[in-house]
Amino acid sequence: MTVPPDYRNPAGTKIDLTISRIASVNPEKRRGVLLLNPGGPGVSGLTMPADLISRAIPNNVLDTYDLIGLDPRGVGHSAPVDCKFTVEQNYPGNIPP
Repeated sequence: MTVPPDYRNPAGTKIDLTISRIASVNPEKRRGVLLLNPGGPGVSGLTMPADLISRAIPNNVLDTYDLIGLDPRGVGHSAPVDCKFTVEQNYPGNIPP
């Protein structure tokens, strides 16, 4: 999906985020979506919907919600992040130093 990295400027630059979805198994009971965030930083969440199913998430959750996983920006299949830091800036988070 394509989204703005700055929601104060929705018409500005766009980036791509990769998502996964497992639809509700009982659409007539569907209430919405559960967006699953893997935490992080740097952790992919694309497999989280399937992981929850393999761990026996309750059927009432599967009936009523679509499960949405994602790769946050800078992770996996989503748009990379470039903070423009250089070795010369001696930024503590610059890898490799």
